Amino acid sequence: MRRPILLSTLLVLALVAVMLPAKPALAASILGFNSYGCTLEVYFSVAAGDPTGNYTVEIWDDYQLIKSATINVTGAGTYMASLLIPNPWPAIPGIGVSLVDPSNSYVDGVDPYFPDIDPTCGAGPDMVPIPPGSVVGEVKVDTPLYFAPRADALTGATLSAGKTIWVLGKDASGQYYQVLLSGNYLWVPANTLGPNDDEVWHGMPLPTTVVG
Repeated sequence: MRRPILLSTLLVLALVAVMLPAKPALAASILGFNSYGCTLEVYFSVAAGDPTGNYTVEIWDDYQLIKSATINVTGAGTYMASLLIPNPWPAIPGIGVSLVDPSNSYVDGVDPYFPDIDPTCGAGPDMVPIPPGSVVGEVKVDTPLYFAPRADALTGATLSAGKTIWVLGKDASGQYYQVLLSGNYLWVPANTLGPNDDEVWHGMPLPTTVVG
């Protein structure tokens, strides 16, 4: 006599499951990371229809919140949170990175992530938006960085061949690309960058939009 009761129970549960509305998918998501020196850059996208307001990137280690950064999202697009790593850096390898939306709801995360950083780093956040149409490109040859799109605007820093970097567009002359590095808008000669052939960008052409 137990089997009919069990079947009836399963039927009721199935009907309830069908009647419940599906939870809407959240489109905001973490795109990737860039880590070097004392900096961890976390890139995330927000789609049309996602809530606007303050999104928070959280770094967790061994159930402890060790760092967070908040950026104001005004609409659909790609954003970056650039975090200077706290001192001391957690001794346990691998961290968890979470993305939290304006309603304080967890929407995406990566765990574990193994950043390549200097364990003697200090602290402090820097967040900037990435314009729509920006693409991650690859540095094809070693190149100096410029604070303006002209030959006499050297910063004294360089980018090494093989590195990847956000490319935002060109200057009016077409001779320089604007790039985003550690929360700073900088410039490199246009002939030093090319498409990034990794599994995310698949050689997407660099933007030709005039910026700056």
